[in-house]
Amino acid sequence: MLRFYYENGQLKHIGRYKEGRETGEGKFYYENGQLRYIGNYKKGYKVEKWNYFHENGKLSSEGYYTDGIKYSFIIGEKTGL
Repeated sequence: MLRFYYENGQLKHIGRYKEGRETGEGKFYYENGQLRYIGNYKKGYKVEKWNYFHENGKLSSEGYYTDGIKYSFIIGEKTGL
């Protein structure tokens, strides 16, 4: 499990890597600590469902991927208000 941080010390990204490629669940965060997006990787490519969030934590959209190629995108809250 690797963790990457913003200059302010806040967690930016957490994920697993195998042979230099991200694999399994990846989580990305805003500088305020709120989850930015979450999804799965396979051999470094986005796969399956990804959820994207506004800075206030509300769901923004969902994307579905196969080998890194987006094949479906669902818009949620446009503003996050």
